[in-house]
Amino acid sequence: MKIVSATVRNYRIHRETRVDFDPSLTLIGGPNESGKSTFIEAVHRGLFLKSRITGEGRQGMVSSLYPGHPEVEIVFRAGGKEYRLQKRFSGAGGTTTLSESGGASRQGDEAESLLNALLQVEDVGGGRNLADRILQQWAHLWVWQGKSGHDPSGDAASEQNALLARLQQEGGAVALQSPRDAEVAGRFAERSAALFTQAGRPKAGSELQQAEARLEAARAARQDAAGRQQRLVDAASAFDEAEETIRRTTADLESLAAGLRKVEEQLAAAQTLKAREEQQALASARAEERLADLLKADGQIDTLRREIRALEAALAPGREEAERARDRREERRAQAQLAAKAHGEAAAEARLLRQRCDLARAWVERFDCDARCRRLAGRLEDAQKIRDSIRSLRDDLAPLPRVDADSLGRLRQLQAHADRAAATLEAMAAGIEVVSSGRPVRIGDREAPAGSAHRVTDAVDIFIGEDVHLRVRPGGGNSLAEARDSLRAAGDALREALDPLGVDSVARAAEILNVREGLQSKLEREQSRLGDFDDGSLEGDLAEAREALAAAEGEVDRRSRLVPGTREPLDRDRAAAWRQGEEQALERAEEEETTKKAAGQAAGEAFDAAEQALVQLAAAIGAQEAHLVEIQAQLRLLLTNHGEDASRLEALRAAGEAAAEARAALEQTRAQLARLQPQQLERDRSRLERAVRTQEEQRQKAREQRAASRAALTLDGSEDPLAELVRADVRERAAREYHESVRRRAEAVRLLGRLFEEERRVLAERFTRPLAERISDYLAGVLGPGARAVVTFDGGVFKGLRLVRPGAAEAFPFDALSGGAREQLAAAVRLATAELLAANHGGSLPVVFDDSFAFSDPLRVRNLQRMLDLAAARGLQVIVLTCNPSDYAPLGARQTLLSPAPVQPVEPGQPSQPVQPGVDDMGLHAEGAVMEEAPSAAETTEADGDAFLAALQGLGGKSGNQALCERLGWTGERYAAVKTRLAREGRIITGKGRGGSVMQPA
Repeated sequence: MKIVSATVRNYRIHRETRVDFDPSLTLIGGPNESGKSTFIEAVHRGLFLKSRITGEGRQGMVSSLYPGHPEVEIVFRAGGKEYRLQKRFSGAGGTTTLSESGGASRQGDEAESLLNALLQVEDVGGGRNLADRILQQWAHLWVWQGKSGHDPSGDAASEQNALLARLQQEGGAVALQSPRDAEVAGRFAERSAALFTQAGRPKAGSELQQAEARLEAARAARQDAAGRQQRLVDAASAFDEAEETIRRTTADLESLAAGLRKVEEQLAAAQTLKAREEQQALASARAEERLADLLKADGQIDTLRREIRALEAALAPGREEAERARDRREERRAQAQLAAKAHGEAAAEARLLRQRCDLARAWVERFDCDARCRRLAGRLEDAQKIRDSIRSLRDDLAPLPRVDADSLGRLRQLQAHADRAAATLEAMAAGIEVVSSGRPVRIGDREAPAGSAHRVTDAVDIFIGEDVHLRVRPGGGNSLAEARDSLRAAGDALREALDPLGVDSVARAAEILNVREGLQSKLEREQSRLGDFDDGSLEGDLAEAREALAAAEGEVDRRSRLVPGTREPLDRDRAAAWRQGEEQALERAEEEETTKKAAGQAAGEAFDAAEQALVQLAAAIGAQEAHLVEIQAQLRLLLTNHGEDASRLEALRAAGEAAAEARAALEQTRAQLARLQPQQLERDRSRLERAVRTQEEQRQKAREQRAASRAALTLDGSEDPLAELVRADVRERAAREYHESVRRRAEAVRLLGRLFEEERRVLAERFTRPLAERISDYLAGVLGPGARAVVTFDGGVFKGLRLVRPGAAEAFPFDALSGGAREQLAAAVRLATAELLAANHGGSLPVVFDDSFAFSDPLRVRNLQRMLDLAAARGLQVIVLTCNPSDYAPLGARQTLLSPAPVQPVEPGQPSQPVQPGVDDMGLHAEGAVMEEAPSAAETTEADGDAFLAALQGLGGKSGNQALCERLGWTGERYAAVKTRLAREGRIITGKGRGGSVMQPA
């Protein structure tokens, strides 16, 4: 188990303080009054104290500085899991929450039970001595300030079984319980158990016990024989004394019986008078009750008659007013009916005009819808014409070759190239011109009529008639051939460009391009016109318009049936004029209807007011009349039950006389009873009966004594008491000799058992060796090699802690050591115990040292850090609180420094006091104590100084502040003032820093 972090809120000096703990070494530092001990105490109480604690236990946690209930939050690891514990100490309403990281969360008692199971501790409960029981929780792990020098052997009492089990696992059980040892131990234990009890006395049934019983019986027999002779003398004297007592008590009893009879007679008379008094009291009460009932009834009859007369007088004006209210209501009813009729006629006229107006509006809407349909139909027809034109233009464009400006430009470039090649070839070619010829002329395969001219670029045959054959070769050589090739290539390129377009010349391509551009321009204009006419919604708009027209025509038909006899308007203008006239007439009619309606409402409200007034008046009169009827019924009932006036007066007179007679008889009886004093008679009877019992008891005892004396005289007088006494002496001497022989044998057996037990005690040291070796490991780092501890295991418990210093053979008891040595040995024992028990807590346990080394000098403190470091290396979580953190710098622990709390503001004229009245850094508890005004050093007395020095001397001349303050029983403020004065005078020496301890100078 390891503590991960702890947060304390509203806990005395702490508003909210959080400390994150290192898994191995943590140092919490700070000067005195910075709240170190208060913080670690809050962590301890968070782990072991229930959150619903009340009384002084909780009051000691409450902060005088900060509002709110004390709270403690602890994160710890146990059993391989991480838990978060939250406790709020708010009295009976305190809360506890224990949450498993990534798991379930428990509340209240369930959380407390799981926490105890994880910490392996028992519930401390509540009630008295709770503070002491809380301090015993993990006392072997939690070293409170001022307690570091105490013997730790008893602090692990709650963990005794777990520690023994761990030592047995370490191998100690072999030395303690070998088979032969067990057999011998059993034999001696059996023999000893047969002879002696655990207290060392002879056991019942044993030979020794029988010998002792025989000796005791002999002694008793002798004493009995000696006493028998004395009893004979005593019995004779007792017989005479008993006879006298019997005679005296018999005479006294006769006198007491006579007095008791007289008292009994007087008590019987008093009892008769008491019964008569009860009967007369009951009769008097009934007479008084009868008289009171008659008086009450008579008063009620008179009261009811007066109320009836008052109600009848009050009802007359109300009934007249109700009649007038009925007349007003009928008048208002007639006015309301006339106003309602006028409003109905105006409403009917307005309704007729509204229907005519609606019909006129419907005709206007019908004409508007028809006009819109016609307009949309015309636009749709124009749009269709444009679409037909667009379709025709697209049809004209479709068969034309797809010649554009770019392709025409390329064609013209190719044509220019071909023209340049042809011009070059033309310049090199030979020309042939037929001027005239009487015979046919052929140039190659073509006819050449007269007047034709021909250019040849290659050798060509000329035929003139049938008999002339000429061959002409133009000049130029290779250049001519190149010009021909160039012309041929240019022509091929031009044809290759013309063929995909489907045209035979550049001129045709230009012509087609002109035609396409003209058609495209027309097409774009038509499409623009179509966009102006129809954006795609024209047909939908037309359909909607036709639907609206059909609806308007239906509305006209419907409203025409509602207003028969109306003429249909010929056009929209006439319909609009009709609508305007009807709307004006409707407006006038509606104004008239509103006026008539307001008048009707006013008349109705007047009628309602008159009706309400009549209802209220009638209700009031009805209530009065109902009350009158009820009172009259009550009067009739009273008269029926008690009669008319004359009979009632007679009954009242008779009841009065009867009540007076009953009172007189009762008073007379009570006077007779008072003269008898029945209470005194009761006391007299008790006194006499007690005296009779006493006398009878004395007489009975005397009779018993007489009988016993007679029997003793008869029995003891049958034998010789002196001879019996001699025989008893002989038997006693024989029994004593036998007892001495048996006792010597039994003591021999017990001695052998004791010697064997001593040997077993030596073996028990081997049992404690694992613990002692661990303690010695820790001591070696402080006291040097060879230092070791001796732990005694006796009676199932560990005790007798001793220290063997290096190079010494003698083992020093714990109480004989110096304060510093006790601190070091106790710390080693605690760490070794925690190391053994850690196996039951996941391999680790926290060990807290709160200013635990006040008696160790700086060198020893540095050596002690070896011990703490070894404990951390072995898996323990070491937590050190100190007011001198620099002394522990070589420990390499995670440090958390706390600062002193501020001083609480006080009212002017009041002495200042520390803000924390519960526990200062010394851990001084003020629960249940009255806070004294903090004295200054100058205000302390010499007696205070003497008491301080005497207490310090009683603690060995050196002590921690807390232990000395507790011994003195002072408050922290008083202790600090006296300590300051004595230190200034040089009569004590304070520890390092601000003073965790004090000592007397050498």
